[in-house]
Amino acid sequence: VHLIDCLDDNFDNALEELFSSAQVGLKLHGKKIGRKGELYTIAFSTWDQVFIFDVTKLQDKCFKYGLKAILQDPNIQKVCHDVRCMSDILKYQYNVDLTNVFDTILADFAFNNFSIREEGTRPMYLRSYQSLCVEYLGITTNDLFYHPIRTNHLEEDAALFWRGPITNQMVKAIAREVMYLLPLHDVCQKALIYHFRMANLIFLDQVRGCSNSEEAETLAKKIEAEPHRVPQTVMDIFSGPPECAYCQKETGDTRKRTPKQDYLGNYLPIRIARL
Repeated sequence: VHLIDCLDDNFDNALEELFSSAQVGLKLHGKKIGRKGELYTIAFSTWDQVFIFDVTKLQDKCFKYGLKAILQDPNIQKVCHDVRCMSDILKYQYNVDLTNVFDTILADFAFNNFSIREEGTRPMYLRSYQSLCVEYLGITTNDLFYHPIRTNHLEEDAALFWRGPITNQMVKAIAREVMYLLPLHDVCQKALIYHFRMANLIFLDQVRGCSNSEEAETLAKKIEAEPHRVPQTVMDIFSGPPECAYCQKETGDTRKRTPKQDYLGNYLPIRIARL
């Protein structure tokens, strides 16, 4: 973990590392992040390093001499968790148009929107970075940072974290809020195509899996007559919780498995927000 608070060799080395990365994690910290807020730090993560830029000391120079180019580079994907206020403060205070963003909060929402446990239920809420780290990656709560903020004292409690200079404990906390974003992206990518892959496996086996030629020919004629009709088995994929039957066909693993033990890993995201 590198804390960078002046334009020196460490700043240049950090930029070189970030410019050479196709993908970086991104997290902004400050007071009420948004166009009227205050930006204190910008944290980037690669697969093996975390760079924390102290904006209170670097001021606009950090953007002028490299960070703006990174944030606007369409060839560098920025992985964030809830980019809304971050993009706002960058645009209206620093004239930075954040591009090529993968938002894990939306990836999780999209996956859960298809993972319906009961008819008529849909996700109502967006989930926290910490929740996804625990469920998708199996990170223990001891290895995450939780802001001790009361709902009715948001501004007051948030200010306590930034009282005084940046300490080692603060660096550790900031790092934990960005260091898991790239692994989280990889699982989210798999989650986003989970239902597609399951449906694709059904299509592969729908005819060829028939036990005899007569059954296969009958089914083929039915498909030819109604190619627009969605098979019920495919509809079931998009109207129920994730299952493992088709993953077992794909992997050859016929052992009994629970929904959490799927190709996404040991923490298949199946927790659904209920009405």
